[in-house]
Amino acid sequence: MTICIATLLQFMFVTKVLEADWCLTNIAAGTPEQTKSLLPTLPLLIAHLGVSEQCTWALGNVAGESDELRDLLISQGALIPLAKMMLPDNSSTVRTAAWALSNLIKVFTFTCFYSREQIAGRVYIHHQIK
Repeated sequence: MTICIATLLQFMFVTKVLEADWCLTNIAAGTPEQTKSLLPTLPLLIAHLGVSEQCTWALGNVAGESDELRDLLISQGALIPLAKMMLPDNSSTVRTAAWALSNLIKVFTFTCFYSREQIAGRVYIHHQIK
């Protein structure tokens, strides 16, 4: 995974970044322990949301794993970049972003610090600004 992280830091090699994103997406779809191993990569995956749809898949898998990981993604600012992914005309990207957002706003327990209404309101306000 260290190689994937190093590759994500190098924006100049787009093909390699896409391959690293794909690897991380597969790890995120694994066991809960494998998904949690991606914690160091979350800021990079969020930063690459506009570059690779694979990042959307990876973040959706992470968000769907647990309250803890979902709340961590929200606190790291994944909500607005994922909401922006809903704006392009590419139907594949919009579907993937909608799925990832549905995992991000899913409530496993009632410990999350944002309500569904707060999240929906933030996405709506951001959409109105654009």
